[in-house]
Amino acid sequence: MQVTKIEPDRCLLATIQVSGGGTAHVAVAYAPASNAGGARATFFENLASKLPQGCLLGGDFNVAHDVGLDLARPHSKSPHDNAGWDKFIHMMGALHLEDGWRAQEGPEVKKFTKITKKHGAIVCQSRIDMALGPIAGVPVEFPWSVVYDIDQTFWQGS
Repeated sequence: MQVTKIEPDRCLLATIQVSGGGTAHVAVAYAPASNAGGARATFFENLASKLPQGCLLGGDFNVAHDVGLDLARPHSKSPHDNAGWDKFIHMMGALHLEDGWRAQEGPEVKKFTKITKKHGAIVCQSRIDMALGPIAGVPVEFPWSVVYDIDQTFWQGS
């Protein structure tokens, strides 16, 4: 296994040789919490150009993929900082990735990975933590298919 820093303190890529001569690429990422100075947008642009197509990419992306489904701020009067979202979507397309959970659960299901409370009351719920995997039917660089059911094995030979 070889581990490469893709973005210092923000993204690591593990390249794993698998039986049969194939290679699997698994990356983890932590996007900037704000887009100050275009940091979040630049981060996604860099991942789009540096990661291999069809890799598995998990992380805290600090953007809601779909604000209508992945964000709830019941008492907020200020807009959510989802800046860089367009670059996130572009990155997913460039790398041929889809949101694994959304693909499994369906396009209208609401669930959150983060709940923020203040004085016991929920002030924000979001799903900014995601596992992205190869779009079904898109050829990838290794002879495996991805299974998004976390109750079963994550890799299956093809």
